[in-house]
Amino acid sequence: MTARCYCKAHSSYADYGGRGITICPRWTDKKNGFANFLTDMGDRTPELSIDRINVNGNYSPSNCKWSTATEQAGNKRCSVLTDKDLEEHEAFEKQEDEFLATM
Repeated sequence: MTARCYCKAHSSYADYGGRGITICPRWTDKKNGFANFLTDMGDRTPELSIDRINVNGNYSPSNCKWSTATEQAGNKRCSVLTDKDLEEHEAFEKQEDEFLATM
């Protein structure tokens, strides 16, 4: 997260720091930044990674959550859904929920 936002040599810098995406000062505090991050976000489980709710917003407690790779795949700047796409997605999620309920 830090490298993507602040290190111009990082391969993803253009998509993060290059677009003005930053990390809230509470999380970048040199003394307590990581502790503040954990307090705000909580521990993550191995299948989750940090996700910005608003893909054009900064990394901050109000704009971040833990998400699965599947959730993140639908939360990108290039994700544009038509009404038909949305109906199919909702139908798939319903089938997935029903299947998981049988396990």
